[in-house]
Amino acid sequence: MNFKERGITVGDLLIFLIVVLIAVFSIAKIRNENSQKSSSYFLMNNYHDLQNKNN
Repeated sequence: MNFKERGITVGDLLIFLIVVLIAVFSIAKIRNENSQKSSSYFLMNNYHDLQNKNN
């Protein structure tokens, strides 16, 4: 099949849209997990620091 003669179809746009949405949600989930990990480590470190200062 010659793609230059065929042009862009609705199916092509739908596949492109699905790939873009999967990429966006995946990136957002990865960033959210990274920020939660760093904030939980931050809170744990501060908690241990506070315990050490009180003793």
